[in-house]
Formats: sequence, structure tokens, C-alpha cells
Amino acid sequence: MLTPCLMRTLGQHEHNQAQNSRSQDIHWSKPPTVCNDDTLSIDSFLLNHSVEYWLAAILSWVEYFVEYYYFPSLKHVALISKCGFMLTITGEVFRKLAIYTAGKGFSHLVSTKRKETHKLVTTGVYHLWRHPAYLGWLLWCVGTQLILCNPVCFVGYSYVSWKFLKQRIQVEESYLVQFFGNEYLKYREEVPSGIPFVD
Repeated sequence: MLTPCLMRTLGQHEHNQAQNSRSQDIHWSKPPTVCNDDTLSIDSFLLNHSVEYWLAAILSWVEYFVEYYYFPSLKHVALISKCGFMLTITGEVFRKLAIYTAGKGFSHLVSTKRKETHKLVTTGVYHLWRHPAYLGWLLWCVGTQLILCNPVCFVGYSYVSWKFLKQRIQVEESYLVQFFGNEYLKYREEVPSGIPFVD
């Protein structure tokens, strides 16, 4: 999707590369292909994630084109698009660092049974946040809506993503406490989750 304000900001060629890479990177450059190849499947790329996922994507496209047609000046805010672009890059970096640091311990699915290969990772970006991959995904997700200058989806994506991550972290951490006991409880006390208002 080409946003005029970002085209002016980055230039046509750079914008095409930037938008294409941002929309494809989150799916196609998934490190599980490198870090966790024994569990690799189409699910690893999140392309068949859920109806809600595709509904959110379609809503963002609809908002973009409706606002571009009726309120074109709303789509010409270069500073907002630049901030969104920086958020998506930052989110992508955090997510990739988290996945690489966790290595074979990383999975897109919440593990309900401890495997022999499971270990509590507290180094690298996990020294800063307990859930850096979720933080990266949240930044990437809301950043895409800033790139598109989509105010409605920005608010909606922010809230729905935060709520989803809050619930997922609660479920995931209940299993992490089962797997690692006091070691995880101590880690949880010392290191923030990375998601605002979720601790």
C-alpha cells in the first residue's frame, strides 16, 4: 500500500521497498526457520493465523482507502508516517533479537508441556523484558497503522493487541511458573514484561 506522505518522505523507490519489506518481513523473515526448524510449518509464518487477524488487516486497508478518498489531507502527515516506520523497524528488531536469543526455546504457540530443550532465557533482550517478542510485535502492529495514518485502526489495533497480549502473557506465565518454579517467580519480580500495564 503506497501512502503519499511516506512517498514524499522517503521517495517513491525507497517507499516501495520500505512498505513491501515491512509488510512481508513480519511473516517471511521469521527466524524460526533458522532457530527452530524442527517445528517449522505454515503456522510459523502466521499467514493462516485467524479470522480476526485477516479482519483487522482488511479493516486497515478499508480505513486507508476511505480516508484517502474523503480526507486526503489526513494521509499527508509525514511526521506520523516516519514515527510509524521507526516503530515497525524497532519492533522488528526487538522481535528478531528475542527469537534468536531464545533459539530452540522460542515457539509461536504457548507451550503447555516442558520439553527437555526448555530453559529459562534471561540474557540479551530477555534481561530487559520478559516478553521482548511480544513488545516487538506490539510496536510493529501499531507502527503499521501510523505509517498508513489510520487513526481509527491505530486506536483499535493498540487496544486489541494490548488486550490479546495481556491475556496471552497471563496464560503463558502460568506455564512458565509450572516449568521453572521459583526461578521464574524471581525473574518475574525483577524484570518487567515489556508490555505497558502488564506485570
